Amino acid sequence: MSLLLAGKPFTFLQDKRLTLPDYSFGIPDGFMAAQTEDDYEFFMWYAEDESGASSDRIIFFAGPFLENELANRFGVDAWSSFLEFEYFKSLSIASEEEKPLRYEIYRNRQSAAIIKEMSEGIYHISVGGKRGAKQFRIQIKDEQILKEFSWDHMKAWIDTIKLSEPIDEGKQINDSTFFGSELTEALADEICDNLQRKVDIVNRVFVMKKELMTEKQSVQKVDPITAQKEMIALVEEFTAEMDKLMNQAFFMYRALNLANRGNENLTKIRKALDLFEQYKMVEIDGPLAPISRESRLNREPDMFDLPEFSDEPEAEEMEGMVSVSQVSGLASRAARLDAQKAQQEEKEEAKLAKPDIYLAPDQSVMPKTAETEEKAKKKKGLGAGSIIAIIIGLILWLVACAAGVYYLQTEYLPKKHYEKAMTLYDSEKYMQAYEEFKLAGSYSDATWRMEGCQKKLAEDNEEQATNQ
Repeated sequence: MSLLLAGKPFTFLQDKRLTLPDYSFGIPDGFMAAQTEDDYEFFMWYAEDESGASSDRIIFFAGPFLENELANRFGVDAWSSFLEFEYFKSLSIASEEEKPLRYEIYRNRQSAAIIKEMSEGIYHISVGGKRGAKQFRIQIKDEQILKEFSWDHMKAWIDTIKLSEPIDEGKQINDSTFFGSELTEALADEICDNLQRKVDIVNRVFVMKKELMTEKQSVQKVDPITAQKEMIALVEEFTAEMDKLMNQAFFMYRALNLANRGNENLTKIRKALDLFEQYKMVEIDGPLAPISRESRLNREPDMFDLPEFSDEPEAEEMEGMVSVSQVSGLASRAARLDAQKAQQEEKEEAKLAKPDIYLAPDQSVMPKTAETEEKAKKKKGLGAGSIIAIIIGLILWLVACAAGVYYLQTEYLPKKHYEKAMTLYDSEKYMQAYEEFKLAGSYSDATWRMEGCQKKLAEDNEEQATNQ
């Protein structure tokens, strides 16, 4: 969809830019821009005619720079959450006249930004960078331009902004460049620093999203049960991201170990992997009760069973420079050896001593005696009666099973859920009690008790809001 402004396409085909010390940006076709020596830094305006005379129908200019000491640890994801968190935090202290009419988070590959409509025709844009957030302003005085101007115009312009110090997301943990040269001390340090940075970024994103969620729930008056569910989903997302980083890190170490046998710098990387220990169990305070989630490190205890470096390289191993494809081949070979070892262990277990088997003689070919013929007659005579007795017994058994299932579903299980719910209710764990009363169904006064839990949760929520 093409954007129009003042009856002309809003494009950047002329490839004009204004470069300032900390950033640069594209100048839309039909606009003019000039650097200033004051706090505004620049002005960009819509040119009335070819002369480019100054106009205040629509102007772009710079706002203040907000430095943040933790900004260099923010990736684009963390900046998105941080900018939105700051927005909701400001709502609680701003007067009604100062509160924005609306806002939107916009991000691209290079940066994250928040766009705020402060009043009709006045917009604030904050773009996250390596040292902090740079602010820009747009002011529209022309009524016709104001009708045509949309948030898509601002996003198109934001896409042209380039910071002098762009956000550095770092390399992948198992980046291919780590495998194409000798594992020197400097390379080992780079690998360890990159690993720490990637973990820090994921952790920072989680912290920002958690604080944003708490601030949003406070401003929007989210009920405690919904807030708890949202926080649980966030913790599960975080543990999944950590598991992904862990998989990359462990593959990286195994591949380096195969390609650099006898290299003492491997010990430094192996030690760096211990940082995942602190994420075996993630625990945070939820709106109603503590939330804890296990990572794969607890579910799969062998994940930390990594090989240590060997001083005696294998005969088949390659010497000197090792390419990425060769490392992949070595890793595949190691995986095959592990699989063969597992199959061998299964075969060893299958060789356990078995009891001797004795074949019973086939009665169909044995000679019949008078005694066996008499027994056969009695057996034949009782055959019909035995079948009827078996059928009756089977029916009775099925009736008993059905009665047992009915009792289990209508009495035993609801009673157990009800008793557990009462215990949780007495311990003031109203959310868990609510879920147990719900499972109890129509047993006793479970429905009435559910309403009691909801009232208690509402009271707690009001009390927390009052205390804040």
